[in-house]
Amino acid sequence: MKYFAGEDGFDPVDLIQYVIEHLASARLLFEESPRSYDSAGYLAQLGIELMLKALILHETGRFPDEHRLLKLHSVENMP
Repeated sequence: MKYFAGEDGFDPVDLIQYVIEHLASARLLFEESPRSYDSAGYLAQLGIELMLKALILHETGRFPDEHRLLKLHSVENMP
């Protein structure tokens, strides 16, 4: 599996800022209309994915090239 690290230019603080922005945008879309739920759900999933990657990066110095939330949440990603 491919991994990304701080040496590649990734910073947990930057990822958390993206999380905040994606979740705020998702909330606005959820509140807007049921027609926006698909886009809101996509942004919410992306925000949660980035949050998990930020935590993994902070703890291990790298995070996997993985998009499945359950895989990212698993213990196998921790040292």
